[in-house]
Amino acid sequence: MSCGWSKAMSTRNAALAAILILTLTGAGLYGQNVISTQAGLINHTEGAVFLNDKPVARSGIRFEQMRNMDRLRTGAGRAEVLLNPGTFLRLGQNSSVELLSSRITAPELRLLEGTAVMEALEIPKGSKVTLLTESATITVAKRGLYRLDHSPARLRVFDGQAEVAAGEGKLTVKRSREVLLEQQLVAVKFNRKLTDKLDHWSRVRAEILARANLAGAQSYRNRSGLSFWGWDPELGVYTFFPRSGLYISPYGFYFYSPGAVYYYYGPDTQAGGGSASYGSASSSAAQPSVSPGAWSGQSAGAAAGASARESGVSHTGPSSNSRSSGRIGP
Repeated sequence: MSCGWSKAMSTRNAALAAILILTLTGAGLYGQNVISTQAGLINHTEGAVFLNDKPVARSGIRFEQMRNMDRLRTGAGRAEVLLNPGTFLRLGQNSSVELLSSRITAPELRLLEGTAVMEALEIPKGSKVTLLTESATITVAKRGLYRLDHSPARLRVFDGQAEVAAGEGKLTVKRSREVLLEQQLVAVKFNRKLTDKLDHWSRVRAEILARANLAGAQSYRNRSGLSFWGWDPELGVYTFFPRSGLYISPYGFYFYSPGAVYYYYGPDTQAGGGSASYGSASSSAAQPSVSPGAWSGQSAGAAAGASARESGVSHTGPSSNSRSSGRIGP
């Protein structure tokens, strides 16, 4: 069983994600089982959200796809956008972003106002996400949790690592560090417990998508290859399915590959309705979760094993000496 970070896909395989399964046409997308073609799909909205100043209104299973130079803006609302498979961008209230490039291996966005949180469960080797402000360029090529504020212009790295360039200055910003982008670039430690409604909402979204992953994994059991966005018709969202093993998000929620669900829980998987049961396990036990601190060190095997023991279900689970931040075998 392999442990730690996945060495991920080659640059060539990452590029193949851009032509997987289907080509998006028109301004929207109707619910398909799998998408991996381009970044910028608006996966979820709450309240007042506008695309190019027109209200974003979900109609059935039709999703709006942002094109290059499109602008997404929130009023008294929030929005979640899919970037490369495994990376979510979440906009807070009174915020706006412009999509500069929808390329699946290298999406680029400019924050025009407000605040955005980016949760990255997987950024394959050779891929990156670029975030821009008026004064800085931020390049993210590592999994983690990032927050970008427009005023004052500030980057916070809750987990992961980002490269910042502003003027002639360059800086690597690591976990639990923040940098003000309109001053001389200096990374300082910040209090990770000081969060707001957007941070809390982002965590709720992560939990919902983790449950959608578990509920939908059975449908994709025979699928192999690259990581992908998969459709959950019960919750009406796309969620992340890693190509192999399982990933633990920065918030401590498990995202299983289709094969990993079978490996850890056996053939009696029953999924649907946004929850799942495995043998005698309850849906809460079937979706093990750990505290946010687990991202930086708690054993995933211990967490999953504890959840199973509480439900009366035993399984081999991940290796007890594996780090919970990253991919865990098989």
